[in-house]
Amino acid sequence: MINGAIPKEFTVLASADPRYLRDHGPALAASAAVCGNNLHLHVVNASDSDWAFMQELGIKATALARRHENRLNFTFSSEETDLSKHSDEQKRVYYSCNRFVVAANMMLNDCGPLFISDIDCVIMKRIMQPDEDIGLFLREPFPNANPWETLGSHVAAGAVFYNKTAKACEYAVAVGQTIINNKLIWFLDQVALWHVYNQIKEHTTCKKFDGQLMDWEFIEGTRIWTGKGNRKYDNSLYVSQKKKYSDMLPSLEEVAWA
Repeated sequence: MINGAIPKEFTVLASADPRYLRDHGPALAASAAVCGNNLHLHVVNASDSDWAFMQELGIKATALARRHENRLNFTFSSEETDLSKHSDEQKRVYYSCNRFVVAANMMLNDCGPLFISDIDCVIMKRIMQPDEDIGLFLREPFPNANPWETLGSHVAAGAVFYNKTAKACEYAVAVGQTIINNKLIWFLDQVALWHVYNQIKEHTTCKKFDGQLMDWEFIEGTRIWTGKGNRKYDNSLYVSQKKKYSDMLPSLEEVAWA
């Protein structure tokens, strides 16, 4: 069960475990504030201190948005999910796929349009809302991967859009159910996005995203930089930009939820 707010306007959605919330949430929140995008953070198994951290992050990101003459609607949610019997790899896959299950739940509960991205991305320029039912970052698949990864690599999961339409809701729910009904194997989210897209593409409009929207080479002018793999720790451009954003927020204290 998901507890928390449901965003009602065009919103960037990201999901994380408590560690990634603290490692990457502040930079993403600051970048959304500076660039003028609403943000929803979902945390798997949030503790009382995690809720307090998100509340404080929201207050400080909202104040930063005002200083940049933007209006940021910052919302957050959590769930209680028993992962004790999952392997480390299964947990990793669960966390990576969770945002699409959350998005499906929100679409069924009358949320606004959603742009689903990575918790470790930073927004460099405002993300604009497409007019189409959905938006996907489609690309040529990896040529030397195994069949499963080749299938999933048709889609990059860090830039997915769901509009507030019946067809988008149909797609979102089908993706979420595909994830829930399959084994937790890396690339599951991308396989689900691609598989369901091929089922609905004849009657659903789709905005085709490309490298001008998102990239993982950190090229100037793109709207989203996403920290793939070790790049999030050892690429100097990404690390310095992330620090620049994080430093825009006053220090976030570890406080107990009262």
